Amino acid sequence: MYMLACVEQLIRAFFTEITDPEERFYNEASLQHELALYLRSRLPGGWRVYLELPASWFHQAARGLTKKEIDLAVTDGSRERAVAVELKCPRQGQHPEQMFKACQDLQFLEQLIAAGFAGGVFAMHVRDPLYYERGSRRGIYAHFRAGTAICGVIRKPTGARDRVAEIRGSYTPVWLPGGGSHRYWVQSVPPAA
Repeated sequence: MYMLACVEQLIRAFFTEITDPEERFYNEASLQHELALYLRSRLPGGWRVYLELPASWFHQAARGLTKKEIDLAVTDGSRERAVAVELKCPRQGQHPEQMFKACQDLQFLEQLIAAGFAGGVFAMHVRDPLYYERGSRRGIYAHFRAGTAICGVIRKPTGARDRVAEIRGSYTPVWLPGGGSHRYWVQSVPPAA
């Protein structure tokens, strides 16, 4: 649990220290790289940061999951203990789709923990108030705009609605100010008790 708490704390510190998010986070890739650089400069000695590696590279049991690759992973020197980090930084609207993808990322983190990861952290950075306060508060929007917990079966809200995210835990977005209309949400996903 120490590794998970440390990674979560550093990610929260990263968002509070950013003074120019508009210039630093053009898209998810820029957020991913900025965060990786930040973590590398602050993690305890011997810990490593990996980007976009297959989950099975860390644990053989991590196959056939919601996704194949992890956005970012932090490990101890032996790679025996790893914390997975999934990121969202939507910039082109698609509000319900991106909200559903955030739910899929939470499901993926739970699957990684079941496959042997020490924990997970989900982080979402947005600049559009439609993600966190304006508009409908029904369906998938209730989770992101009205404080309804993300748990159970979440159905894809657009297009072919036969896809679902199955969330075992319960996660409630808490949007923190990140300068101007920017907000961020950092969510720890611990191992099941």
